[in-house]
Amino acid sequence: MRAVYDVMGIASECGFPYSTLSHLQSLNTILGSKQSDYTKAKVSAKPKVRSRSKRHLGITASERPAMTFQQELSSWWAPKGQEVAQAPSIGDKAPTVEKLQVNSGTSTIILFLRHCGCPFAEKTFLNLRETAKAHKNLDFIAVSHSSEEATNSWLKSLPQAGSEPSNLRIVVDDKSEIYAAWGLGPSSYAHVLSPSSMYEAWRLGKEEGIWNRPTESGSRWQTSGYFAVDSKGVVRWGGAAKRADDMPDFEEAARAAEIGIKDEAKL
Repeated sequence: MRAVYDVMGIASECGFPYSTLSHLQSLNTILGSKQSDYTKAKVSAKPKVRSRSKRHLGITASERPAMTFQQELSSWWAPKGQEVAQAPSIGDKAPTVEKLQVNSGTSTIILFLRHCGCPFAEKTFLNLRETAKAHKNLDFIAVSHSSEEATNSWLKSLPQAGSEPSNLRIVVDDKSEIYAAWGLGPSSYAHVLSPSSMYEAWRLGKEEGIWNRPTESGSRWQTSGYFAVDSKGVVRWGGAAKRADDMPDFEEAARAAEIGIKDEAKL
């Protein structure tokens, strides 16, 4: 399949782990497709290993969980089985989901992660964590559709692991029920593998040392999103991500949430 060729070529250029390329090559063989000469050349040569400091990885390479072929393969399948609602717009009432409980009377900023292992998810979560530290009057929630075990493993691998403030919590939604209720379903090929997203993945790794990590569970096609909800349950900011590399400004979200608090105080 042409999509497999493209993924392999792009992944090799963007510094994905060699195990990922090997698994994709195996997938290509299973599908009975013939690789182009260009792709064969890219996959046959092991990509140059870039130095990655413990400051960025949080753990050493030997401590990172080993990826299985099945895990890598399943991460390329789109999430399924959920009827996806329309994403709320600014001014709408936030969806009510039993698995996502927000504190009554407190404005909340919610981040829906792409998948644990995604460099964009990592950078976005680190930004959320820093914003949560600076705005103790707000609540922050990060929602993961990877399994609880994979989510915890990923959190432990991040820089300054365990430094999450008390107003930031993680919610695991491994069946993507909360995602679907908030209008976040499977994304498109262009959303995930656009040239701009691939360039941003390379730039993020080159400039900040945040590279692709093993994806123990979850789907690379899951759309991410981010919302600020006031104490009355009204969406004040945010929406579904437009691209895989769409990383929001959480300070902007905090300002929107705090304006909502001030408006409520005037009533």
